[in-house]
Amino acid sequence: MSSQNVSKLILERLRLIDALPHFPEPLIQLESMLSTGDVPHMDTLSALILKDPRLTSGVIFSANTAKYCDSGSVDCVEKAVSRIGLSDVRLLLNAISLEKVLTKKSLLEEKVFMQHAFVTGFMAKQIAKQSGKEASLSFLAGLMSSIGIYLLISDDEKKYQKVVKLVEKKQMLLSQAEMKITESSYPAVGARMLQQWKFPVAVIMAVAGQTAPQSMNEKFQDLAYVVQLASILSCENGFELGLKGLDGLVQLEKQEEAKAKAMTYLGLDDEGILNKVVEQALEQAKLSGFI
Repeated sequence: MSSQNVSKLILERLRLIDALPHFPEPLIQLESMLSTGDVPHMDTLSALILKDPRLTSGVIFSANTAKYCDSGSVDCVEKAVSRIGLSDVRLLLNAISLEKVLTKKSLLEEKVFMQHAFVTGFMAKQIAKQSGKEASLSFLAGLMSSIGIYLLISDDEKKYQKVVKLVEKKQMLLSQAEMKITESSYPAVGARMLQQWKFPVAVIMAVAGQTAPQSMNEKFQDLAYVVQLASILSCENGFELGLKGLDGLVQLEKQEEAKAKAMTYLGLDDEGILNKVVEQALEQAKLSGFI
């Protein structure tokens, strides 16, 4: 059975036991609008946010943080949206939503996992900008890049423990061990979930191809390489995946070649430029309060 079919079966099992994460409907509506090029008016966006109390409180809170608050506090969604702007509101809503849909797993350190997701998002955004690639969806693709790990753990935590042990014992990449034990991988399962959440096709394909960007259709390679490099850089800077019992260094040692290829593809061979990208990404993550 193909990895895609196995991924579909995994999500169906999660749905049957009511363990499938549910993204807020207002956010799915927003992503559907934006994916068709339809930019919502600020009033429409505010109305969507107000449908979900978690999104409402998160946007108002963020509008009053140091990154945005330069002239007094705001106490309503409309003012918060106006202050933050559409681009950052979109990133913020997805970040808030991802954090809210995760439930506790004994194999996963949620805080570490979320910090990896946030930092990967900011890394991807800076990498795309520095390399001259389309940056509008880069944060979103980086943020969602590891959601498949959570889904595979949710499906069968004992089986996933075998994945972790195989990575440690055989010095195998995580996605390779997942294929051997579960017959699927976190990029495939994550992409399938994002498809159900109606995310932009470019984001879905970047998540699907993040461990093998060279095998993707050319029009999706740029973002896939961006996500791959962003995830590696996150781990290198101490923001690991949060899998208990898994030494992140095992993964890094196996990804040196992938990192070098991604840097060459993206035109970021200069270590000085890459270090600047990392520095800016971490600074943005700290300003946003995500780390």
